Parts: sequence; structure tokens; C-alpha cells
Amino acid sequence: MKRNKCRIVRNAIPAYLEGDLPPDELRLVEEHLAVCSSCRAEEALFRRSMNALDAFAASEKESLAVPEMWNAVALRISAEQQRLSRRVAGIRIGAIAAAAVTAGAVVLSLSLPPQNRPAQRLEKPPALVAKESQATPKKPRFETAKPNEGNTPPSVTRARDYRKSNVKPGTERFRRPFHKHPKENGVRDVPRKSTNPQAPKPIQQPQDNQEMGFGGPELLAAVREMGESLNPVPPGIAQAELHESSMKADQKAMEALEKVKMAALVSLTAEQSYEIHYDL
Repeated sequence: MKRNKCRIVRNAIPAYLEGDLPPDELRLVEEHLAVCSSCRAEEALFRRSMNALDAFAASEKESLAVPEMWNAVALRISAEQQRLSRRVAGIRIGAIAAAAVTAGAVVLSLSLPPQNRPAQRLEKPPALVAKESQATPKKPRFETAKPNEGNTPPSVTRARDYRKSNVKPGTERFRRPFHKHPKENGVRDVPRKSTNPQAPKPIQQPQDNQEMGFGGPELLAAVREMGESLNPVPPGIAQAELHESSMKADQKAMEALEKVKMAALVSLTAEQSYEIHYDL
């Protein structure tokens, strides 16, 4: 607590020496200085420092108080102000004179008759311009290089003829240029017809189960009859249980049939796709 009070009093010592403290704080500082020796020593040190600074400032003020120097500074300031005012006035006069000369030139050019005005640039008639543009065609910006057939080396000619003569019959379709995918050109993805008479015909995908040889109801009835013949129903089973077991058997038979049909469709689709790509 005492340390905090000492710190507060030492921070207030400069204002105490200057006489700027309010009455209640002044009374607290005086009471503390009366009982604290360290704070009194601090106050004495501050007082001596302030007296030394006041004495130094008074001596410097007396040495710098030279009337001639201040008069010279005032004269320099007034001369600079007069020079700036004359410069601004000259700029204004020059701008006004330039504006007057420009306005006079415009009025004079408008008041002259047409024959005294400066000659205007004569433009060529459109017909002459069209003739000149047709007589001198524009050269292309970039010229494409033309093949020089006369300077082809004999080795290149022989290699080209050898490649053409060694094409085996039946392999011409593998040497056709690469075509873009039909979807990129906006064409429907339809397989092209084969030009080779010996190529096998593509297998058409069946439209329903009858073309595949799978008669849905007929096959299901045959499977049911086969199951009943192999597993006869005991006489003690009720009609409801018999119907339920029959429904479960039908469901299993239908699931097996669907699996067989899916496998057959996948096989036929893969074979047809292979034949189409082979034909292309």
C-alpha cells in the first residue's frame, strides 16, 4: 500500500512544483512528503533540475534577443510575398492574352468568304477507289508452301511404291484413315454396312422372350409339373400350405429364369458388339 502511494506521489511531483495540482491532491502530496524521506529526496532532485533548466533558458533567451536578426527575417518574408504576388499576376495576364488571341483567330476564320479559306483536301471519287482496289489485289498474309514434286529423292519414291504394292488383299479396311467418333460430328451412332461379302452378318438382338426360346408362362408351367412329379405332395398337408409352397417355388423359378435371360442377353450383346467392331 505504501509503495503504491509513493508511486502516485512521485508521479505528481512535477505538477506539485509547477503549482498545477488541485487542493485535495496538493494536501495529500504535502502530507506524504512530511512522513516519507525517499519521496522528499525525489522532490528535492526534481526541484534542483527544474531550477537549472530555468536558469539555462533565461541565459539563452538573452543571447538570442538580437533585433537585427529578427528585422532581417521580417524583410525576407515580405520580399518573398511580393515576388509571389507579381508571379501570379503575370500568369493571369498571359492566360487572358492567349485566350483573346485564340478567340480573334476563330472569329476571323469564320468571317472570311469561302474562296479565301484554306484549300480543303480533295477526296477521290468512289469509282476510282474501287478501280484501284480491283487492280491491285491484296497479297495473302501467309503463303502456304507448295509441294515440290520434281525434287523428291528416288529413295522416298521407291519406299512409297513399295508400301502401295505390298498391301495384302482383304486388309484394305485396316489401312483406311481414322474417323472421328460419330457423336462428335452430330451423326447417329449407327454401325456401317460391311463392304466385304465374306464378313459374317451381325446377330440381331431378340425383341422378346419368345425369339430367345424362353416362353415365360409355358416354361414356368413345365418347371412346376416337373417339380410336382419329382416331389409329390403328401396327403396330410393342408391346401393353404400347399398354395404357399407353390408360390415360393414359382418365385424361385422366376428368379432363376430372369438370371438365365440376363446371361443370354449379355452374351448376345457382347457377340453382336464384337461382330460390329470387327466389321468396321
